[in-house]
Amino acid sequence: MSKATELAWEGGGEARVVALSGESIVIRSARAHAPGSRPSGVLGSGRELRIKTHRSKRDESPADGMLFTVEGRVLDLTRELREALVSGLAGGAGQAPGDAQA
Repeated sequence: MSKATELAWEGGGEARVVALSGESIVIRSARAHAPGSRPSGVLGSGRELRIKTHRSKRDESPADGMLFTVEGRVLDLTRELREALVSGLAGGAGQAPGDAQA
């Protein structure tokens, strides 16, 4: 797991970004977020990440220790933030610009 994809939610809880495609994002999270909510947190790189939640689904099957898969749209996505996430997810190899999945 890349430190650039680790996330600490404002108000507590951990998460990890697992996919980014355009402005759509998928996050594995210890906390659920209601549809329409706008949670924010700080990435391991120190950058702020804000999303608008589309859905939050309980999924305990992956062995990552996270209980929920949260899907949404990144708010205020800058070029620098996109590049940092894509680099953290893909390791810089084999991905089209703007699209990455772990």
